[in-house]
Parts: sequence; structure tokens; C-alpha cells
Amino acid sequence: MSSKPGVVSHNMSRAIVNILKEDKNTATRNGSINYQNKVSNNALNNGKSFSTQSNSGSKTQQNVQSSTGSSQKKSVQTVKNTNAKVSSNAAKLDYIVRKSAHTFEYIVLAVLVSASFFAFDKKGKQYLIYILFSCLFFAVTDEFHQSFVPSRTSLVSDVFIDFGGSLIGIFLFYLFYYKIFSSKSVRG
Repeated sequence: MSSKPGVVSHNMSRAIVNILKEDKNTATRNGSINYQNKVSNNALNNGKSFSTQSNSGSKTQQNVQSSTGSSQKKSVQTVKNTNAKVSSNAAKLDYIVRKSAHTFEYIVLAVLVSASFFAFDKKGKQYLIYILFSCLFFAVTDEFHQSFVPSRTSLVSDVFIDFGGSLIGIFLFYLFYYKIFSSKSVRG
């Protein structure tokens, strides 16, 4: 049974998965990771077969149905491209989660700063500038502090993200305070 060039056959994909699993287990034991070199070496051999080692340690041969060696190269490239897309998506998700966490932290900060101003009867639009400045000052000093931490970076865009969270927090506080709390105190 021949396969179309660039199409990964079932046997070939199983062999690649077995090689990745075996290499991951070996890498975990040895403390080093070298997935793609082993996949490339085994997939591009001229015998058109993969040599994998089962858990019992015996060698098994899995024949790969392929019309040419170029289809094996394309299938290995497909695996590499898939791995790159997965890691790219994971990096994007990590970025979104981290920035959302920063935004949420500054929403909480803005609500707490607003509540502290209101607790001392500093209400109204005239104190809004003080609340905004307090949150912005904290965002700038936080980024300044991060510039001294080796594993962190200090970015102006993070200040804007943090300040955006503060604006959302202030809006939510004012919305709840004036629409919900004030309406209840008028009725009571």
C-alpha cells in the first residue's frame, strides 16, 4: 500500500510516537532532551523502517509504507511543524494568562484604593485624580522594581496594562458604589 507524498501513514505516525516516548523516557532519566534528532535520524534512514526499542528492551522493526524517502522527510517536517505550533500556542496562552493576572491584580488594587478614599469620606469626582495617580504610581514603581530582578523584564506596555486594570477597577467601584450602595441608603 503506497501513500501520497507528504501524508503520514498510520504505521509511520505510531513509530514516531513510540520514538518520542522512548526518547522522552531516556531524556528524563539522563536529564537531557533530544527529541527531534532521533526522530529525524530514524525517519530519514534509507531502509524505510523505524528501529524502536520496546519497554522489555528487545528491538522491533516497524515497516513504514511510503512511496519515496521524500514523503518520510515531509512527514518528519510535519511533526516538527506541529510541535512548533503547539509550543507557539502554549506561549501565547501563557502570555494571555500572565497579563490577565496583572490586570486582575490592578482591578483589586483600584477597588481597595477607592474604598480607602471613600472610607475617609473623600468622595466624588475631585478625588478620582488621586485614585488614578496612586494606581499609576504603583504600576510604575512595580515595573521599576522588576528591572532589578534578573528573571523579570520591565516593559512600558506592562504599565499600560496595569493602569488599564486600574481604570476597570475604578469604574467597577464607582458603578457599584453609586448605583447599588447609594440607592440602598436612599431607600433605607
